[in-house]
Amino acid sequence: MSELLRLVQNHLDRWGVKKAEFARRAGTTPQTLYTWATRPLRQLPDKHILDGIAREARYPDWLILDAALIDAGYRSSYPDVAEIRQRLRMLTPDDCREIAREAGDLADYAELKQQRTLSDPGHIARGATLPHTQAQTADSGAYRPSPWIEDLLDNGRKVIEPESEGEHARGG
Repeated sequence: MSELLRLVQNHLDRWGVKKAEFARRAGTTPQTLYTWATRPLRQLPDKHILDGIAREARYPDWLILDAALIDAGYRSSYPDVAEIRQRLRMLTPDDCREIAREAGDLADYAELKQQRTLSDPGHIARGATLPHTQAQTADSGAYRPSPWIEDLLDNGRKVIEPESEGEHARGG
C-alpha cells in the first residue's frame, strides 16, 4: 500500500468516513484514491490534492508531502534524525523561538494532564497506571530525552564543539 493511501486509510478507519466523501472534501475524486491503491504513483499529485488531504485528515503538510515523495520514488523513507537536524539548522531564529514556545506549551499541557490523572481518585481504583515514557520517569521526575533527541543533540554537539574549540584557540 502506498504511504499516502495508508495515511488516508488511517483517517478513514479512525473516523468512519467513506472514501468518496473524503475524496470530495479533499478536492479530488474517489478514482484517484482507487488509482493510488492499484498502481504506484509516477509523479507527485497536484498541490491542491496534497493540501486537501492534509486539511481533511488533519495531518501536517510535511507528513503528506513526505509520503507523496516516497510513493513517487523521490525518497526511500521518511526523514531520519540527520535530515531533521539539518532542517532545524536552516530555521530562522524567530522560527526557533516559536518552536521552543510551542514545545513549552505542549510540555505544560502534558504535565497538567498527568497531574489530573494522578489526582483522580478513580484512577487508582480502576487500576490504571501512568504510561512510562522515556522523557520522564514518575519515580525520579528527572527529564531524560528520547533517543532521537539525544542523537540530535549529541551529533549537534559533535559539530559545534570542534568549531568552538578552534575559535577559542584562534581567539587567544
